Amino acid sequence: MLLSLFLVSPTVVASITTSSLAPSTIVNSTYSSAWTTNSQKFARISGGVANYYYEAIRVIVNTSGNYNITSSSNIDTYGYLYASSFYPSNISLNLIAQDDDSGGNLQFKFTRFFDSSVVYILVATTYSGGVMAPFSIIVSGPSRVSLLYTNTTSVTPMNITTATIASTTQGTTPLQTSTVAMNTSCLVWNQNPITVAGNGTAGNSMRSLNGPWDLSIDTNLNLYVSDGYNNRIIKFSNGNLVGIPL
Repeated sequence: MLLSLFLVSPTVVASITTSSLAPSTIVNSTYSSAWTTNSQKFARISGGVANYYYEAIRVIVNTSGNYNITSSSNIDTYGYLYASSFYPSNISLNLIAQDDDSGGNLQFKFTRFFDSSVVYILVATTYSGGVMAPFSIIVSGPSRVSLLYTNTTSVTPMNITTATIASTTQGTTPLQTSTVAMNTSCLVWNQNPITVAGNGTAGNSMRSLNGPWDLSIDTNLNLYVSDGYNNRIIKFSNGNLVGIPL
């Protein structure tokens, strides 16, 4: 099992808070943000104008079970739920469900079983185009859920047998475009990889990982690693191989 992680793509972590509503019964995880002029845009209606602000949020479930995902905003919201990946240029690909007003008060809501082996992408957007407002996402269920902002602008959808890897930049270093025989997303760049988290040995210390399977990075280049078998999220500050549990 590979226990050292390498930086592969940029994402930004938004604010996350957790609280228990009932002992060992329901746990709430909350994500807060806002649609602004800096937000990404897409065409919410197929063939329409790309003037809908949205935020793509990676949903990582630690424990399989039934969860509710509900929006909270002072405007009419709309939500999409995807498995594995979201592509703004093809909003039907990997789509599991979409919702408008099931949460009441013009808010979207998803109530369904979530599998801990699947990474979900929640796309929170507005019912009307060009609308900006603060919003929150509340997830309730049997366990804490990690909610991570994900940048989707540099990802290209792939066919079943080959994948054209997106061309983008990491700092000032140009990234290559390549083709791989698998259905996955990755980036390749012209530099020797360096270990940024983990020490190659399974364990539960602040230097070790056991079953890591997801990595995010914020604008300060801090890393957030989902350490699967240790049931924790570890933050590694830029350049520091000693993590901090969240």
